[in-house]
Amino acid sequence: PNIVYDRNITARVFHLNETRQQLMVHWVGDNSNVIICLVREGFFSSAVYISYDYGDTYINKTEAFKINAVENLYASIDKFYIHPTFKSYCVYTDIINHKIFTTIDHSNHLKSIQLSFVPSVVTYRPDIPFVFVVHDKISPTKQLWITHDFGKTWTMLEEHVKSYFWIPVTWDLYKRGHSLIIQREESSNTSVVIAVSENINSSQNNLTTLAVNVVHLKVKDDYMFITTQLSKKNLDLLISYKGGNFIHTRFDTELDRRDYYIADITANRIMVAVAHTPIFSNLYISDVIQSSNQDSISFSLSLERVVAYFPNITWTESLISDIWTETFADIHKVKGLQGIYIVSQISSSMSGGSIDIGPEHIITLITFDWGVDWRLLNVTRSFSHCEKTDNCSLHLTQMFAHVYPVTRTHTFILSSKSAPGIIMATGVVGKSLKGKPGVFVSRDAGLTWRQVLKEMHYYNIGDHGGILIAVRCYKLEKEETSQILYSTDEGETWLEKNFTDSKIKVYELMTEPGENTTVFTMFGSVLEKHEWLIVKIDLKNAFSYNCTKDDYKIWTPTSSVDHLKTSCVLGQTQMFLRKAPKSNCYNGLNDDRPIQTVTCECDIEDFTCDHGFTWMSSSKQCIRNKTSSFDPYIIPSTCKPGQMYNRTKGYRLIPGDKCRVGRSLEFMPQEVPCPFEEKPEFILVAQKERILRLSLNDKPFEVLPVRKLENVIAVEFDVKNNCIFWADIVTDTIGRQCLSDGKEGPEILVNSGLSSVEGMAYDWVSKHLYFVDGAMSKIEVIRTDNKIPGHMRRTILGPTYLKKPRGIAVHPRAG
Repeated sequence: PNIVYDRNITARVFHLNETRQQLMVHWVGDNSNVIICLVREGFFSSAVYISYDYGDTYINKTEAFKINAVENLYASIDKFYIHPTFKSYCVYTDIINHKIFTTIDHSNHLKSIQLSFVPSVVTYRPDIPFVFVVHDKISPTKQLWITHDFGKTWTMLEEHVKSYFWIPVTWDLYKRGHSLIIQREESSNTSVVIAVSENINSSQNNLTTLAVNVVHLKVKDDYMFITTQLSKKNLDLLISYKGGNFIHTRFDTELDRRDYYIADITANRIMVAVAHTPIFSNLYISDVIQSSNQDSISFSLSLERVVAYFPNITWTESLISDIWTETFADIHKVKGLQGIYIVSQISSSMSGGSIDIGPEHIITLITFDWGVDWRLLNVTRSFSHCEKTDNCSLHLTQMFAHVYPVTRTHTFILSSKSAPGIIMATGVVGKSLKGKPGVFVSRDAGLTWRQVLKEMHYYNIGDHGGILIAVRCYKLEKEETSQILYSTDEGETWLEKNFTDSKIKVYELMTEPGENTTVFTMFGSVLEKHEWLIVKIDLKNAFSYNCTKDDYKIWTPTSSVDHLKTSCVLGQTQMFLRKAPKSNCYNGLNDDRPIQTVTCECDIEDFTCDHGFTWMSSSKQCIRNKTSSFDPYIIPSTCKPGQMYNRTKGYRLIPGDKCRVGRSLEFMPQEVPCPFEEKPEFILVAQKERILRLSLNDKPFEVLPVRKLENVIAVEFDVKNNCIFWADIVTDTIGRQCLSDGKEGPEILVNSGLSSVEGMAYDWVSKHLYFVDGAMSKIEVIRTDNKIPGHMRRTILGPTYLKKPRGIAVHPRAG
């Protein structure tokens, strides 16, 4: 290889001498120095190159894939599959010649195996190195085959397989002897989902049916998702947690639900994009899923008109529909931080009847509270003349810009768990995504953005955020380059260095997953013709010294801009130990800084509107949603006399929010007694922490549903309204609880100026409540028929006339 040495960088350029069009590269990982490169041209021509020294040199392994020495024929390698746990195990597939090549030692030795089926897809059992399945997607019967000896012998598991996955060992299905979940086609429109054993000769029951009449099966983390047909334009979504029962979902919408895209699952909350019309999709977020046995899972609307593409359903007449066949949604979860997402939205100016969608219709929004509140991206510095007063903001390229034929960008939003708060992205400053793109950096988790480079560049993050790197990407002539740009102060300043003596066309800039190394790899071609070369760049020498504890500062995303409260996300503040930008020091591969979490007091930002409610425009107040048929005040059917249930105030804590106290009482549901039957005759008994209702016949007593009592002495009753009054001498309060309709919670009528209330009397004519306070030597009265603070409290007689009054009675008709 050609080597360029500089005081700050070391660059090695390796010429593969390959002219095939496609190049796929994979780092084996797990502290391995092995990198595998697959070069392809169409379906029939391929070559394999492997580096055993972390990209310094590459060995041509193509001779190991010769399948006919006499005719000098080579395999056409389609893909390679590295075992997710045992990294030295790898399977190369040749779908043209129905062959696989296996290795257990990083491709030092390869074994050729002829198959009787097409190895379309290989999927390893995660916990065992020798076991994997192969799905033949070409065969009319779409068979699924399994091997237990790394390809030597095979057994067919199932036919008509549409999708499948290995069951995690933590699921009960696995413990009951099942290994795989398979979606098996029953007709052109429906299928069944079954759990099977990998050993078909086992004496155990090999097959368990989990669901029938299934349209789609999707799996993500510990969740299974299936859809079933409700009507021609409506699919129902059911969810299973860890292989448990499938639970129905409830969406806060009356629109058709034509398909679903599972965008993210974090902390048992699911973010899903739902296709409603041929143009528009909305984004919904679920409540926290508590168990696999709950009745239903509720989803609340987070954002309308999210950019989401569903083949054959949305944008069927657009340019994208002609070239792209996979579902996607423009949703980026900012890694390393809680509740921050960046989403592309279709502008409200686009009509529902539009045929095509383009960059001029797309804007970018960000949320810091898991989708409750969305806002435009704030740019503090750019090379654009578009000002904030012109309704300009930053709009970032995601999957839409990548597949749209006119833009065809090759860069995406980049964030890393190892570099919390740092985000790199390609974007446009303006009123939409249409315009001249540049490179932007946020150092505060997306609160503010600065443009750092003009035009299109590939970029990456290294050394846990300690270094940012960029290189000009080649799309048109005159975009060749021989220089890289890098920054060691989080994008504030950039240095430019040559990595080769002659310019090349750069097609990609990569680093090993994890963003913790200073080694980067570029893939490109020489100028004169298409001929692959690989450039390895090490920027460790760009740092002056190794970091010490004095180089780190505690950091958390905060801002006073527009009073944006971001330090508390979902009731918690995350505090990171982050290198100071001006410290030009090296973090190191194994740098692992602690994260401190502090719980915040509850505020309005910790709540969202409950089901059946919606935000009142331009205010933080939830009001009844008149377009929803759901009744949020309906009393649960399980609510029995003497029990309590939670009655909504229109708000609910954002699922996953961990805030404490603060203003929570203003928004949390009120505990209300279930409807309690009225009786014409009874005796009330105050028994310290509870109040009893005694029947005059032989029936047992009933405990009235009044909570949080400490020492009740006096009680009284409003027969007409079925309400009980009580006085608690420990909390020094007088309260009321109405029991008939189950729609009212407890009400504190007096909470000050009391000492020892031992007697009360209710005047049902004037609706006055009289009470005596022995310690204060007073008889006082309040009105119970108004909400005026203090209830017009008055003293009737005081200590001049009284000494320790203990009881009182009134004669309403006599006044």
